[in-house]
Amino acid sequence: LALYLGQPHLAKLGIWFSPTAFPVTGKDLQDAGMSPSPGMGRVLTDMRAKWEASDFELTRQQLLDTLR
Repeated sequence: LALYLGQPHLAKLGIWFSPTAFPVTGKDLQDAGMSPSPGMGRVLTDMRAKWEASDFELTRQQLLDTLR
């Protein structure tokens, strides 16, 4: 995409970029006591937003602590 957009220097950066996987799963929420439900999806979406806002620095445990 970077090459297509005329940004070859950005294409080189992509070689070293490895996106971080979101550290919380539905199973984590179930293990924390949540029942499977549509609300679980909303909680995961909210957690993902917090994680992104933290520049991907919040850990799994820090995100799970927001349930309390």
